[in-house]
Amino acid sequence: MTGPTALFDDVWGGALATYAGKTAERDALTDGLGRTWKIMRSSLKPYASCRGIHSSVDALLAIMADQNLDAGDIATVHVSMSAFLHGMCGGRETTTLAATQLSLPYALAAVITQGHAGLDAYIGDSKSICSTRSAMERIELAVDDSAPADEEPVVTVTSTDGRRWSTRITEPSGAPGNPLTEAAVRDKFHRLAGHVLTSDRARALEDAVFKLADAADARTLGALLCP
Repeated sequence: MTGPTALFDDVWGGALATYAGKTAERDALTDGLGRTWKIMRSSLKPYASCRGIHSSVDALLAIMADQNLDAGDIATVHVSMSAFLHGMCGGRETTTLAATQLSLPYALAAVITQGHAGLDAYIGDSKSICSTRSAMERIELAVDDSAPADEEPVVTVTSTDGRRWSTRITEPSGAPGNPLTEAAVRDKFHRLAGHVLTSDRARALEDAVFKLADAADARTLGALLCP
């Protein structure tokens, strides 16, 4: 693969000139190089939806667990959210997978009807998906014009007997400040890999990845990735 040798410099635009203009700080590119690992600031998504939806899913799951609620106990789920998040994830379109993954109402309805918002809630059994779409009628969205664009929503659950609980998850699961446990990461891997790999091959790949630092040749992973 070929490309420009002066990627960051002011040559035919350059990354610094294009994205930072006159405010670029060139020394920041190598600040902490080899010591500070930016990958530790990455998020790992536990749910098969837009990241902006995750805190609401966390909040609903937490309320249901704390109050021992199931689908039949929930009358409505009300979400108070910023205008930015509503514009991005407030839709109810489910004709395509991409649109469904951007729908906050669908993700919460999946939690109610299927108990989770993983990939199977989006591409699994057609009967379950149909039930989830029907449950979207119980999801109410409201825009809080005073909320900053990056503020997480407030989720309020009202039960069929009139009780009400509200919570806001400020740091969604999988975020750098709220990382998934190793067990959760392994579980997500198997739920996803199971769609394309046998269970034996998935376990072998899991073991190889977790022992990658000790591997003599990383190319051994290639054979394990083949169905």
